[in-house]
Amino acid sequence: MSLLLGKMNFICESLIFPLLPQKMQIPPTLASQAVAEPAPWEQEQIAQAAQAFESQEYAKAIALLLPLAQYPAAQCFLGMAYLDDPLQPGMRSQGWKSLIASAHAGFGYAWLTLGHRYLTDHDRGSQIEVTETQDSVEQARYWLSKGAEQGCAYSQYFLSQCECKEGDLVAAAKWLSLAATFGHEGASVICDSNALDLDSESLGIAQSQALEWLNAKSASSAEWAVRIAGISARGRNTTAFRRDSLGLVPLH
Repeated sequence: MSLLLGKMNFICESLIFPLLPQKMQIPPTLASQAVAEPAPWEQEQIAQAAQAFESQEYAKAIALLLPLAQYPAAQCFLGMAYLDDPLQPGMRSQGWKSLIASAHAGFGYAWLTLGHRYLTDHDRGSQIEVTETQDSVEQARYWLSKGAEQGCAYSQYFLSQCECKEGDLVAAAKWLSLAATFGHEGASVICDSNALDLDSESLGIAQSQALEWLNAKSASSAEWAVRIAGISARGRNTTAFRRDSLGLVPLH
């Protein structure tokens, strides 16, 4: 099959990562089950810390999160604050440890954040788990796959970039199609414009793989069946790749 690899730069390099979980609509199934959930007042404090992080008030975010560091949600934002605070460069290693601990505990936003940071080589010099046999893209794929399999559209969206970087545009198209199905607008635009420039045979394979994934999920539990039925009722499907709007998305 003919795959035009020269057109990968758009999907691999020009996508924007949002900061806060409320912007990503991560499914409840991505919540941590590893420890007791924070009390309501603790949840509010974590939310305040997340807002402080978004406003780049890192010292405030850290002060709010440190007393709650036993919770994966707090570990996630604490790790990001340490990594991004320019006044505490010596805390970057601790930031990675905190973020990785949150991910290992099962906190879905940490999966997404950690995967994205590995994907974009963010502060790669302090990534304490990158080894000669497990590079950044492999790490990104590992963490993003966890959320993608739970139906997180943003994880699916960035997982498509991993596949793109590895040169597998069919797999990239599959995950883009699923991200669009689960409501990611950017993925929908890319699918609708066929920005990956796949031929008809490759498009058909990607669409078939996406449909097989949905069918398998729907058959796996009543919860998934209801969820996918709801998506179908809203009119979105995984056959949305079209060649009739190629001018919508710049390819270089």
